[in-house]
Amino acid sequence: MSDIQIALGNQLLTRQYRYLYDSARDALMNDNLQKDIQELETKYEVEKKQHQLLEKDRQALHQHLWLIAAGAGILVLCLLLLLTYRYYRQK
Repeated sequence: MSDIQIALGNQLLTRQYRYLYDSARDALMNDNLQKDIQELETKYEVEKKQHQLLEKDRQALHQHLWLIAAGAGILVLCLLLLLTYRYYRQK
């Protein structure tokens, strides 16, 4: 519309139409930008929570492995004590 008004030589309507066009374009771009930002924030929060859950799982597994290793160590120590006791008892 502003191009038509330029051709007709009507500067006032040209500016008004250009202003309306720019305002509408900015509003649409702003809405799209807000949607994109919100979508990215949601994706970021989901990935952050997934990372936290994976970290908790990793820590739990690490702790579980340490408990198994400690239990195995205590078992080996008990076996050594038992063998030592039996050895000295037989002498």
